[in-house]
Amino acid sequence: MKARPDTPDHGPTLSRREFERRIVALHRNAPEKPLPDEETSLERAELDLLIDYRLGTQFPGQRREQLWQLKQQHQSSRLQSLLFVFSQILVQLNATRIANRLLREYRKVLTPAEFEAFFHPRKDE
Repeated sequence: MKARPDTPDHGPTLSRREFERRIVALHRNAPEKPLPDEETSLERAELDLLIDYRLGTQFPGQRREQLWQLKQQHQSSRLQSLLFVFSQILVQLNATRIANRLLREYRKVLTPAEFEAFFHPRKDE
């Protein structure tokens, strides 16, 4: 470990080599298919190692917790955004399917020329 001049209040930082070694060890010792609690613990340990590497090993615990809470909120909002986009795609696909079905029904009643006149704007519009 070495002290970084730009973060003297947080103690020494992990060297890049030590950081990488600990990250590899963390994942090597993790279960192949971790349970949700194990996955959360792994993510927290990764964040703590990153803090030790970037900010210092004596970075305050309360602020570590704040960073952890921010990370979780970001992940939650990212998941919510992804779910929203996915739901919008499904809504669009469903709307397209309904519209296509409706158009097929109109085609059964209208001649091709009538269909064209009914659904396409006239040249003077």
